[in-house]
Amino acid sequence: MAASFGLFFVRPVVGLGLALTVMALKAGHGGVAVLDRLVGTAHLRHRWQRVLAVVVRGGAVLVPAYIVDPGLYAMYAGYMVNVFQPGALGPWLWAFERPAVVAVGGAYAAATALHLVAGAVVGDAGRSWRVDAAETLLLVAFFVAVPPAVAIGVYFPCWYAVRGPPG
Repeated sequence: MAASFGLFFVRPVVGLGLALTVMALKAGHGGVAVLDRLVGTAHLRHRWQRVLAVVVRGGAVLVPAYIVDPGLYAMYAGYMVNVFQPGALGPWLWAFERPAVVAVGGAYAAATALHLVAGAVVGDAGRSWRVDAAETLLLVAFFVAVPPAVAIGVYFPCWYAVRGPPG
């Protein structure tokens, strides 16, 4: 944890990228773990499907809002990076412009579609797939409709509440 935080002092843009990646993977892995525990994951028969589920569920926490308002993401990213190295985000501002946003949105939409279709076809379209599909689409809709700061502030406490005590 200290090394990750320390990265902000040395390379703040890389530190921000790492922080966002960890957040997405944590959310995605946690979502799949809760799904495993509560309804099962019979529709995720292959390792690649589980990895894709983690990417799609974790991506729902960041990608939809980025697509809807990349300027807001640029503003927040700028605040976080400028604390450590003012102006360091400058060379990366292309990531918040239309071509990059469209590419990320297209890749995320394709990954989401592949995840849902593969769960139904490769796995089985039983209860676990229906729950996963509903949750995935609900997450995407939630993070599109609700402002990012509010959405993240509501999502993570609810996510931890669903996890319950270990065991």
